[in-house]
Amino acid sequence: MKKIWLLVVLVVALAGCNKDGGLPFEEQMAKDVAIIDKYLEDNNIQNVIIDGSGLRYVIHEEGPGSKPNPGNLVKVDYTGTLLTGEMFDTSIEADAIAGGIYNPDRTYSPIKFTLGIGQVIQGWDIGIGLLTEGTKATLYIPSPLAYGNKPQGDVIPANANLIFYVDLIEVLN
Repeated sequence: MKKIWLLVVLVVALAGCNKDGGLPFEEQMAKDVAIIDKYLEDNNIQNVIIDGSGLRYVIHEEGPGSKPNPGNLVKVDYTGTLLTGEMFDTSIEADAIAGGIYNPDRTYSPIKFTLGIGQVIQGWDIGIGLLTEGTKATLYIPSPLAYGNKPQGDVIPANANLIFYVDLIEVLN
């Protein structure tokens, strides 16, 4: 009887974890949203819009264009940082220089991608889809909508919440 009880406890415990050994999606999302909300409060960031996905964003300048639809090709300038302020990527040369990540072998230019088909992290597919052409905004992306528990190189650790300043320059089709 003890062996059966131990097996039941083990199965229940394992069912609560995901295959990669991290927290289940819902638990990680709740944890990250709480961290992001505290960051927003601690830094007195105003006019935050909360999306049902867990994404938070702030519109800095509303663009005059229309919202892109899934399948549209979009052109976006961006700068990405961790909540610590450490910059990890940008499409803007001046930001790369200022952030200490400039690479003279790289071409700095806006990224083009097709919205809604997984070419970028889920937080971008969601966030860029909420903006109108010409809008400048900051996206606060919980780790389940970014890279989850998979670190990206030496700069983005597992379960990193990300901040992206984005400029939806153009909806191309």
